[in-house]
Amino acid sequence: MTITIGVHSSNPSLYHLYHLTRLGLAQEELAPLGESVVFHPYTNGVRTGELLSRGVIDFGGTGSTPPVTAQAAGHDIVYTAVSAPRPEHGALLVPEDSPVRTVADLKGATVHLAIGSWQTHLVAKALDDAGLSYADDITAVRSTDDSEELLRTGAIAAWVAQGAQLAAAR
Repeated sequence: MTITIGVHSSNPSLYHLYHLTRLGLAQEELAPLGESVVFHPYTNGVRTGELLSRGVIDFGGTGSTPPVTAQAAGHDIVYTAVSAPRPEHGALLVPEDSPVRTVADLKGATVHLAIGSWQTHLVAKALDDAGLSYADDITAVRSTDDSEELLRTGAIAAWVAQGAQLAAAR
């Protein structure tokens, strides 16, 4: 049996496994079981639920939001594993001199984030804990290459940064 694993750059574990596969590591592990693996690269992790539902991939890694969205859209998917939280992987940033001192201060503000990812969940949960609504109380805008600059110039109130961008911004 061949297992097809969906892989995109926003899922570090599967992305690295995909690149290690070029060295034959996954095949070596699966061969004694009579199994083999192929990878299906794609660019947007939000598509994971759709690709699973259509049978394009058998497994896929994704953040917390895409599976919920896929199930809400009627896709029949099953959770097989979950990684431990990685709070150091991302953060909601505001400029040091910002008037925003609490999440509640974001009411009416523009926040840049990776919409449809774990970042959406992070912001929605933080807003809900502060008595605010993701849908009604902020303007959520998809992050761009210049999100950090927009944050530093005050053009946006907050930005969810992750990985190397977070390290550089700090």
